[in-house]
Amino acid sequence: MNGKPMIGVNTYGLGPQLKEDFEGTLRKVSEMGYDLIEPMVVLQEKQGKFPANMWTFELLEKAAPVLKECGLTMHSAHTGAGIGPLRLPAKNIAEKIRRVTEMTDIRLFVFSGMFKDDRGAKGWARYLKALADQLDGTEAKIVYHNHNLELTPIFSGGKIHYPLDTFFEKVGEKVYLQLDFGWAAYAGDEEEIFDRYKDRIISLHCKDFAPGYCRSGKNMFKLPAAAFTAIGAGEVKTSRLVTKYLELPEVSGDIIIDQDKTTGDRMEDLQVGITTVRKAVAEPDPAPEKEEKAKEAIDRGRLTLMTFSLAVDRAARKMTIRDTLQLAADAGIPFVDLLWVKEKEIPEYRTAMTATGVRVMCKIANISFLQDEKKCLDAIQREMGIAQALGAEMFMIVPFEIPTEFQKAARMGKEAVRKILVERFSLAVEEGSKRNLPVVFETTPHDEFALSSAEDCKLVLDQVPGLGMVFDTANMLPAGEEPLPGYELLKDRIVHVHLKDVALTKGGRTLWSEFTSTGEIMNCCLWGEGVIPLDEIYARMIRDGYTGCFAIEYAHPAGVQPLSVHQAQLEKQLSYFD
Repeated sequence: MNGKPMIGVNTYGLGPQLKEDFEGTLRKVSEMGYDLIEPMVVLQEKQGKFPANMWTFELLEKAAPVLKECGLTMHSAHTGAGIGPLRLPAKNIAEKIRRVTEMTDIRLFVFSGMFKDDRGAKGWARYLKALADQLDGTEAKIVYHNHNLELTPIFSGGKIHYPLDTFFEKVGEKVYLQLDFGWAAYAGDEEEIFDRYKDRIISLHCKDFAPGYCRSGKNMFKLPAAAFTAIGAGEVKTSRLVTKYLELPEVSGDIIIDQDKTTGDRMEDLQVGITTVRKAVAEPDPAPEKEEKAKEAIDRGRLTLMTFSLAVDRAARKMTIRDTLQLAADAGIPFVDLLWVKEKEIPEYRTAMTATGVRVMCKIANISFLQDEKKCLDAIQREMGIAQALGAEMFMIVPFEIPTEFQKAARMGKEAVRKILVERFSLAVEEGSKRNLPVVFETTPHDEFALSSAEDCKLVLDQVPGLGMVFDTANMLPAGEEPLPGYELLKDRIVHVHLKDVALTKGGRTLWSEFTSTGEIMNCCLWGEGVIPLDEIYARMIRDGYTGCFAIEYAHPAGVQPLSVHQAQLEKQLSYFD
């Protein structure tokens, strides 16, 4: 940034004070040391019933001499384009914006759509692009102001992203960002979000939240006043974000405090806020030096590739059975874990195994434990026959077949479900012992089946001798648990591991979606792009002497893909441990 930063206050939170004493409030703001006022501007002639924190042309004219007298100026203004989806034509709004630039020093016109999906992002992008085009040749700039909604991850178009990503992909180069880093912290990691959009940032909004609210997932529209604090009194990294902002070469230098709500005295909060920001400006907060911990190098000879996510490519005839095994072979992975194998496909699998040298570590089967015992045993015997024909070294059972069983299990309750699990797993272990085929189950990402938490899994293991544990690194999230404590409780029974990373989102639900205990959707992603500390888990297990295999829960790229694309994607996933 070139020049001295200027600190301002947004009028949105000042409604009661401006209503009681309009001119006196502006003078108090000036006496605190503020340089700027950022009004909420309604592009209408008369004030009428608009509150005092929303300024029409009439109130802008009234404020002008007071601001001049107090030494306050205005560089930016929040405004709107209509009500909800009913937006006025861009040409009409552009005409009104030109008038504001003639009346005032305002040059940044800030809009907020609060969209939470790609459809909303694209609609606002089209509108603001058209508005920016209308203002070509003027000094006016169009700016977008975020809340948390635009920064809540969604799964759409085959990828995990923020709606704000889609907005900036579509809006063109003439629209900028006023980053509200308080709402960014409410949604996720404010520093990561700042870095993601730093080339778009032109102005900065400061907001702070009391401990326990950031990243809580609570409805922003139902937040109590106690959720908001004076800038610097909460858990948002104000000093760090101000420092990062002032290091950018192309920004306005304006730092705006937005004190939405408060349980105390708003003017006192504004005094705390400007003191915090002034200190951040005077004493830059450098990034802490990161201590780079060397990852434990992964042993590819102990890896097995889970191929079930490739079914869509096989169905579209982009890949063959041989290709799915070749993918593992080319990456130096000696095993695969297979799901959804039909009896008629066994010869093709055996031929592919001979050609590639890849063997089957685990045959996985979805078998409903909620059906009667005879049907369940028939299914176990049929699937075990396939496993034996493939030479599988272990047999994993997922105890449901269709999503409606989740609801049925929930109605039954955990105790009743656990009783059935113990009976059916005992049946499977007995059948497996006849075939010399170890039976295992995984931490299961549907807590209705009483197999997500470590304690639930241990209860079943304690009642079924000979049953093995497959530790899935993400599947305890539906029970509200973290993976490492779960590992510690179960480690003596673990015989196989699913290395899975997941990103958490709010959108893109399907019948098979897996949910955390807080209702977020778990989306399998490339290692290192989600919330699971895989390097720490892997290193811990190696130190503890675990001798089994690690199965790669492969993150399928968007769309139907040929072998070459999957080869590149798998290497990218494996590079996490390089």
